[in-house]
Amino acid sequence: MNKTVTINIGGLVFHIEEDAFDKLSNYLKSIRNTFNNSDGKDEIMADIEARIAELLKEKLGTYRQVVLISDVSEVINIMGKPEDYSEGTTSEEKSSSEKDETNSNNTRHRVFRDQDDKVLGGVCSGISYYFGIDPIWLRIGFAIAFFCFGTGLILYIILCLVIPKAKTTAEKLEMRGEKINVDNIKKSIYEDLEDVKKKANELKNDAKEWGKNGKTNARDFGDSLGNFITTVVGGIIRVVGKIIAVIFIFIGIALIIGLLGSVLGLGNFVHMNHTVNDITTTTSFSLLDFLNVVFDGNEQITLVIIGILLTVLIPLSMLIYKGIRILFSIPRKSKIINGTAAVLFTSGILILIWVGYKVSKNFAEEANHKETITLKPFACDTLFIKAINETKYDFDNQEGYDTHITVGSWNLVNINDKKINFGYPKLDIVQNDIDSFQVVLMRSARGLTKKDAVSRAKNIEYDFTQNDSVIEFDSFYEILKDDKWRNQDLTIILKVPLNKVIYLSKSTANILFDVENVTDTYDRKMVSRRWLMGPNGLECLDCDGLKLKKKKYHSIEESIDNSLDKIDESLDKAEKKLNNY
Repeated sequence: MNKTVTINIGGLVFHIEEDAFDKLSNYLKSIRNTFNNSDGKDEIMADIEARIAELLKEKLGTYRQVVLISDVSEVINIMGKPEDYSEGTTSEEKSSSEKDETNSNNTRHRVFRDQDDKVLGGVCSGISYYFGIDPIWLRIGFAIAFFCFGTGLILYIILCLVIPKAKTTAEKLEMRGEKINVDNIKKSIYEDLEDVKKKANELKNDAKEWGKNGKTNARDFGDSLGNFITTVVGGIIRVVGKIIAVIFIFIGIALIIGLLGSVLGLGNFVHMNHTVNDITTTTSFSLLDFLNVVFDGNEQITLVIIGILLTVLIPLSMLIYKGIRILFSIPRKSKIINGTAAVLFTSGILILIWVGYKVSKNFAEEANHKETITLKPFACDTLFIKAINETKYDFDNQEGYDTHITVGSWNLVNINDKKINFGYPKLDIVQNDIDSFQVVLMRSARGLTKKDAVSRAKNIEYDFTQNDSVIEFDSFYEILKDDKWRNQDLTIILKVPLNKVIYLSKSTANILFDVENVTDTYDRKMVSRRWLMGPNGLECLDCDGLKLKKKKYHSIEESIDNSLDKIDESLDKAEKKLNNY
C-alpha cells in the first residue's frame, strides 16, 4: 500500500503517489529555477503546468484514479528536462534531445482559431496551419462563396462556433503542429513578449514624433480625415446615383412599352377604380379605345397618336438617356440629342393643340331634345322605383361588349363597333301639376352646328319599363358610334303628383342626382325609403329608419326588395295568362 497526496496543478485536482509527487515537485522546481531571471516566467510556468495537467489526465484515463511515478516519468520525458533547454546546452545536445523526443512521442496537431493573425474570427488562419497552406486562399474562397453563393457567411459563423480559440500557449503550439514541451512553450512566450515590446516601442516612437510635429500632424490628420469623409460621401453619392440611373432606365423602358402597346391596341394602359355599393372594381382600357370614341376619322386619330408619342416618348427617352449618362459616367451632354429632342417635343405639343382645336369646334353648339311620357295608372298610391343593375350588362362575359371604361360615376362601353353605351343618366324628382305620374327624358348634346347638336341629341337611345306600380330605369343610355362623344347627356325627370308616395330602391343610388327634399337628405341616404310628395317637396315617411342599426336596416330593405320581386312575378304571370286568353 502506497501513500497518496492530493494536488492541484493547472486547475485540475489529482491523487498522486508520494514518490511520484516528490519527483514532479522537484521537476517543477528545477524548471522554475531555470526561468527565475527570465521575462514572462509566470506565463511560462502557467502554460507548463497546464500542459502537464493535460498529459496526466490522459494517462489516468477512465479507470485509474491515482498518478503513478511511471506516469510522471513519461510526462517529464515528453516535456523535456531543464538541462535540455538551458542556455548552456549546446546545439548538438539540443538536437539529440529533440531527436529522442521525436522518436518517443508523436506531435499532436489540432484545429484552433488563431487570435494573433485574424481578420474576423481567425478561422482561415487556424485552418491554414492545420493544412499547411496560405490563409489568403481560404479568405478568397470565403469571399467568393459569400458574394456568389450566399453561403460563405453562414459557413464562417458555423466554423466560428464549432472551432475553439487558441487561448493558451500549449493550444497555439498544437495549432501550429509543434511539440508541446518546455522549450517550445518558452520560445512561444518569448516571441509574444518580443512582439509586445516591439509594438510598445513603435507606439512610443510614434508618440515622440507626434509630440515633435504636433501642429503639422494635426493639420495632416485633419486633411486626411477631410479627404476620407469626402471620399466616403462621394462614393455613397455615386452609388446612389447609379441606383437612381438604373431606376430611370427601367421606368422609362416600362412606360414606353406600355404606351406603345396601348396605342397599338395590344394592351391596357389606363387603369381606373370604380366603386358601386361599397364594391370597388378595376377597369382597364387601351388608349386607342378612347381615341376612337372622341376623334373624327383615321386622320385625326393618327395625328393624335403622333402627338402623344412625341410629347410622352421624348421625355421618357431623355429619362433613359440621362440614366445611361449617370450609369456609365458620360460627362458631356450632346447638343444634337438635346436639340432634336426639344424640336420633336415641341412638334408633338403643336400637333395636339391643332387637333384639339379641330375637335373643340364640334362642341360649339348645344341642343336639347325633350320627350314626355305619362305613366299608366295603377291601383296603389305608391310608385316603386328601381334601376336595372349593371349585371344586365355583363361586361366581362357577354359577347359584344368590347371595352368598359369607368371614371367615377361616368361609364363608357363599346358595343360591336356600332354603338357607345354611356352611364349613368341623372334622375331628378319634382312635383307634377296634374294628377298623374310622368317621365320626362331630357336629352342634350353638342355639335359643330345647331342642327348637328339636335341630331345627336335625338340619337340618344334610352329605355325604361313599367309593370303596374313598379318602374325600372335603365342604368345606361346609348349613342351611335359614328356620332362620337360630343358631351351627350341624359337627364330623367320623374314628375310625382301631390300627395303621392314613391319608394326608392337601393339600386337607384347611382342614378339619383341632387334630388331636393324638405329634410335636405343626401341622394344616397334617400334610398330604401318612402317619400311623400307634399306642397313643399318630398317628405320622408320612414326617416326614423336612418337611425336603425345596420342589421335592421338591411332586413327592412331586403323585405321590401323581396316584395317588389314578388309583385314583378305576379305581374308576369298575369300578363302570360292574358296573352293565353
